[in-house]
Amino acid sequence: MHEVDTAALIQAWESGAPVLDVREDYEYIQGHVPGAQLIPLPELSARVSEVSPGETVYVICASGNRSKRGAEILESAGRPAV
Repeated sequence: MHEVDTAALIQAWESGAPVLDVREDYEYIQGHVPGAQLIPLPELSARVSEVSPGETVYVICASGNRSKRGAEILESAGRPAV
């Protein structure tokens, strides 16, 4: 599992990399990265096909725990994620 810091996330986002937010709907509504795709972590396994298959996906959440699990789910489905 590869982790990146906020600066790397910002640089990737500014370059157009896909960002996946795995928080709950209400958290996303309170504030999110513009353009980030929302798929709450409990739904991710069933919705992996909705995630871009080619590029590295930057998975985010509030503290890092859910994003780590989300990246693991994506990687196990053959999608590169950090």
